[in-house]
Formats: sequence, structure tokens, C-alpha cells
Amino acid sequence: MYLSPGRRRKRTGKPRRGFAERFWEKVAIVLDETSCWLWTGSRNAGGYGVIVRSFDLPDGRAASRPEIASRMAYELRIGPIPADTHVRHACDTPACVRPEHLVLGSAYDNVQDMIARGRMARGEQRGHAKLTDTIVRTLRDAYAADPSLSYERLAQRVGVTRAAAAGAIRGDTWTHVPGPVGFGAKHLLYRRRLTEEQALAIVRTYRGGDITLTALAKQYGVSPPLIHNIITGKAWKALAIDRTPITKPRGRRWSRLTVDQVITIRQRYAAGGTTMLVLAREYSVTEANIHRIVRRLTWSDVAEPHAATAGCPAPSASSAPMNRRAIETSSFAAVL
Repeated sequence: MYLSPGRRRKRTGKPRRGFAERFWEKVAIVLDETSCWLWTGSRNAGGYGVIVRSFDLPDGRAASRPEIASRMAYELRIGPIPADTHVRHACDTPACVRPEHLVLGSAYDNVQDMIARGRMARGEQRGHAKLTDTIVRTLRDAYAADPSLSYERLAQRVGVTRAAAAGAIRGDTWTHVPGPVGFGAKHLLYRRRLTEEQALAIVRTYRGGDITLTALAKQYGVSPPLIHNIITGKAWKALAIDRTPITKPRGRRWSRLTVDQVITIRQRYAAGGTTMLVLAREYSVTEANIHRIVRRLTWSDVAEPHAATAGCPAPSASSAPMNRRAIETSSFAAVL
């Protein structure tokens, strides 16, 4: 914005022209219904018309600033432009100021117009691009021929990061390049689509039997969160089946153990002759899990036979089991 020094204007004897008059004398108006009205004045680097507009500040000083001609044409003929709104060209001619060719839109709409008309730099046109269209096609062809190739190995071949190679191969980036688009085994797990019959079978199986979400996910080749969403109704909402919440014992959703294994662990520990560390290694779980199971901090809803629970008291300070360090210390003392 330019501020004048406040000097009085020189009197020339001619009346001062208004902004609208100055504006329209720089427009090549065509008297038909479709042709563009091109701006004949100054233009910026993008080809849009530019005109300097003068106005008065609240303190009385005169000021001026450059304005885009298409925005001024919209205000003069149609009305004010809301804040944070762009004036788009339906005719795709930046120098056009015909009001019938101007439409309002958001910044997103403006970018989408630019993409649809092929004016956004992409691929090799971007200055920081490390790949080319030829390299991307080569990567996709190599992965399609041998899906066992890892993204890391292909990335090392062309000298880019794993993320750059993976995005190009999967088609997340370089979408304008034709060629086979592939997904690794991990991405197939989360992108696989189920049928309606499979979704119904998942709900029936979970509600009718003692099966975990992890087991169902492995059976259908999808992720456990997707199984959970299907069962709770967050996914496949249109299924004609009862999906009211059901109560299942805690510890079964993601557990690696079954009810029978939990009962056996408690019975064996209550009978003596074994440690939590030995049980943890035998059942492929952590020693902390065995401790919580034995002390009924988890799987508390599982009730063992009376004979088995007699030897496995409720948790107390006096009956707390020795930890691993205490067991090793006592064993070392016995040897001495």
C-alpha cells in the first residue's frame, strides 16, 4: 500500500474520474454472450490483470494499493466478496474480467481447478523431486514381477528413502504415472475388503463361541481393530444382525491363553514344585502375566474346582510369591 505525502493535487481543470470509469476503459468488451473480456492494462506474472486503487484512510490521508482486476470486476458488477474467498475463472483465462465468467470459491476449490487444468507442478516438474517417471515405472514393474522385494531394497537401488519408494510403488504418490501399483503383505492385511457374508459370519462366530478377535483376524486375513469394529457396529452398520454388546470374561479379547490353561496354571502353582518363571516360559507369556493370573488380578471371573482353589489362596502380603531374584538367591544358597 502506498501513502501519499499529503500534498494537494494539482488543479488541471478536469473533473477527477471515478474508479469504475478508469477500470472499464482498460477492458476489451466483446458484445456477445460467450467471449471473454480481456484486460488490456498491466498484468502480473500469472497473467492476471492489475489496477491501482486509491482510497482514503481514517485519518484523512490518501492511500493506494494494487488490486486484481477480476476481483474488482466482480465487486463492481455483482457485489462484495466475502472474506477468505477466491474469485475463480470458469473460462480458465486469467486476464478475463467478464462478470459472467467469474465465480466464487474457497482456496480448496481454486487448487482443484488448478489440478484439473494441469497447471500444478507434479512429478519431475517439482524442483525437489528425486525420482523420475521412468524410475517410478521401473520400481513398480520390479515389485510387480517379484513382490518379495522389500521397499528398503528397492529404495537403495534408486538412492531414495524407504518412504519415497513405498509411496511411489503403492501409488500414494506419483499418481499420474501409469503402471502396476502393488501393496506389501502388511498393507494387504489392512486394505483387504470383506464381503457381507463374511461380516455376518464374523459376528455370529464371535457371539456364539469362545474365540478371540486376534483369531478371527488371522482367519479372515484382516486386522483385529476391523474385527472389533464389525462386532460393535462401527463398521458394516447395515448388517441385519443383532450386535448389542455382550459381556465376555476379561482377558479373552487379546489373550494368548485359554480358560483351561489359566486353570492349569493356578493348579500347578498351588501344588508347588514350579515357579512363575518356569510357567511363563512354558506358556510363552511373561512372568508378570503368570503373577497376575495366579493372584487373580486378571481372569478373576474364571472359577477353578474347589479342590484346586484350596491350595491357591487370595493375594496377601504373607503369601506373595518369591520373585526371580529371590528364587535364584535361594537356589545358590542351597548349593553352598
